[in-house]
Amino acid sequence: MASASSYEKSLGAGVVELEHPMLKVTFELVSQLFRTSQRSLEKELQQVSDAILALASPSGAATSSSSSLNPAAIEATLDDLLVRVREIKAKVLLSILSPGTENDSN
Repeated sequence: MASASSYEKSLGAGVVELEHPMLKVTFELVSQLFRTSQRSLEKELQQVSDAILALASPSGAATSSSSSLNPAAIEATLDDLLVRVREIKAKVLLSILSPGTENDSN
């Protein structure tokens, strides 16, 4: 009985030795995908944040593409930003539900 348990222990140790490199490679790939998608998400959110700050500051609105405090232009810009935020949200949800299948074409 003691020999069977020592055999099982040595077999278990061998399996762990084989699994470690395989899990390490998988972990590194998942980690790399996460970092890439995280950088992309942060870049897109920073662009949206910068656009909102440009609209919020009086001097920024004058130098932005709207070139004046035209309420219709500001509303259109905010609508465009809302669409972008919804697209970012959809990308995040897609990457959570199906990791590794996200296609970063940006």
